Amino acid sequence: MTTHAPDASAEDLVTEAVRRAWTDVLGEEPESEEISFFDAGGDSLAAVELIEHLQEQLGRSPRIQDVYRSPSLAGLTTALLIDESAVPAAHHTTGRTVVRFRDADGGRLWVFLPPLSGAVTRYGRMTRLLPLADAVWACETPASLSRQGMRAVADGLAEALIAEGLTGFDEIVLGGYSLGGVFAHEVAGALAARIGHEKVSALLIDPPSPEDPSLTLSHEETFDIFVRVGWRITAREPAAFLDADGTMDFAGIAAAAAEAATLPKNAGADEVEAAWQVYAANAEILTGYAPGRHPDDRRALLRTPRKGESLALAAGEDWTACAPHAVWADVPDPERCWAVPLEHFQLLEPPNDVTIARWLVRTADLIADGRRAG
Repeated sequence: MTTHAPDASAEDLVTEAVRRAWTDVLGEEPESEEISFFDAGGDSLAAVELIEHLQEQLGRSPRIQDVYRSPSLAGLTTALLIDESAVPAAHHTTGRTVVRFRDADGGRLWVFLPPLSGAVTRYGRMTRLLPLADAVWACETPASLSRQGMRAVADGLAEALIAEGLTGFDEIVLGGYSLGGVFAHEVAGALAARIGHEKVSALLIDPPSPEDPSLTLSHEETFDIFVRVGWRITAREPAAFLDADGTMDFAGIAAAAAEAATLPKNAGADEVEAAWQVYAANAEILTGYAPGRHPDDRRALLRTPRKGESLALAAGEDWTACAPHAVWADVPDPERCWAVPLEHFQLLEPPNDVTIARWLVRTADLIADGRRAG
C-alpha cells in the first residue's frame, strides 16, 4: 500500500478530532499522546463508540483492528491519515446491556436488538444511515439472562430500556436482524405491557423460522461461528481450541483474538467466556418458540427470498410486497410485509445496509402515519 506524508494542518485536524472523540467516549482527555485507549478505561464497545464519533467528525474512521493495534492518540491519528476504511470486524458481547450510539431530545428513538452474537456491532453503521435528528440505541443480550429463555430476555431488556429513559421519546421503533428480529417482536410486546402500545413498533429484518431445521445449530456449529465470526480468528481452526473432552480453551481464543486484533491485548479469557455463554444460549433460544400476535400490533417484516423464489421488483424499487413465511404469517398485517432480493448474511453489509436503512425509515414513517390517522 502506498502512503504519502500528510501535511501538518491535516495531521493537526485529525489529532484534535481523535482527542475530542476520546474525551467524549471516556470522559477525560488522554494524559499523553502515547497512553493506550484501553489503559485509560476503554473497552471493546468503547472502541466502537470511538469509531462512530470519529466518523461523525471526519467522515472517515479507523478500523476496529487499528484501534486495537495502535490504541494511542498518536497511533490513531496515524491510522486515520493512512487508512480510511471503517467497519467493526468482530461481533461479540462486551458486558453492557443498553448502548447509546446517538442520543436526541424526544422525537423518534431506534432500538436495535441483538442477533445470534448478542452484540451490537452489526448496527454500528446505522448511526450514519438513519436521520440525524433520531436517537439510536442498541441492546446486547445480558449474560445474566441468556440461559433463562425468551420471556426472561425480553422482559429484562424491556426493563433495562425503561430504566435508560426510553419513555421520554415520542416514538419508539424496535429493529432487529435475524434473531434480533425475534427479540424485537418480543421486546415490543414486553414494552407494550409496561408502557402501552401507542408509540411502540417493531420492524423485523428476516427473522428465522424456528421450525426450519437448517436454522438449528449444533454445539459445534455455534462454536465454529463464535471463533470465525465472533472473533475473526482464521489463523487456526476452531477445533484447535477444543480439548479432547470438548473443554474450550478460552485463554487460547483470547490470545488468538488479540493477534487478530479483535480483542485488546490487555483483555483476558473472562470476556471471551462471557461472550460464548451468550452465543450458546442464543443458539438454543428458539427451541420450541412460536411467535404470537400481540393486540394492536404494529409490526412489519422484511424477508429474503425462499429457496427457488424469484422476486419481481418494480422499476426504481429495492423491495416488493410479499407474504410472510412460515410461523411469521400471522404477525404483521398483510400490507406490512416485503421481500428484498438479497442473501440473509449480506443484509447489513455495505452497500446493502443503505437499502435496509431506507426500508426502516420508510416503514417506520408508514406506521407512524397510520397511527396518527387512526
